[in-house]
Amino acid sequence: MGSIQGDRVITRVLFAVDRSTYCRLAADYVGALAAQLGAEVMLLHVVEVPRGVDASSFEDHGEGPLLLAALQDRLQRPGVTTTPVGIRGARVGRVAEEIVEVATFYDVQLILMGSKGESDLRGLLLGSTTHKVLQLAPCPVVVVPPRRGSAGKQHR
Repeated sequence: MGSIQGDRVITRVLFAVDRSTYCRLAADYVGALAAQLGAEVMLLHVVEVPRGVDASSFEDHGEGPLLLAALQDRLQRPGVTTTPVGIRGARVGRVAEEIVEVATFYDVQLILMGSKGESDLRGLLLGSTTHKVLQLAPCPVVVVPPRRGSAGKQHR
């Protein structure tokens, strides 16, 4: 049973994931929220590909599949369905656009992400990808700060 967002029921959320500590901390919050809403969690990992590599044909046979599997395990709880929607390649600086394209394609009602990602720069309140997703998203975006995402656990 999803919650109402405007006149739409929230049944599908997109969790944009990376290898950052912020993402791992946000996962517990995302799982609890999805359980409360009864919403499916779609997991997406977007990798910046180096110049000269065709982003549209990018395949990650490295850490990406392990990351998605680990987060899928971490999100498992009664009432939560997780669906990995894949690992996408994006040109440098275009990760946010890729996240928004996937959110639009799957008609998600909510995008969830940690407050800063792998390319975190000290002193910024939000990571640049998070900031850009907030500007471009077709739906509400929930940015999980480290303290909220840690659910009271100590940072490591």
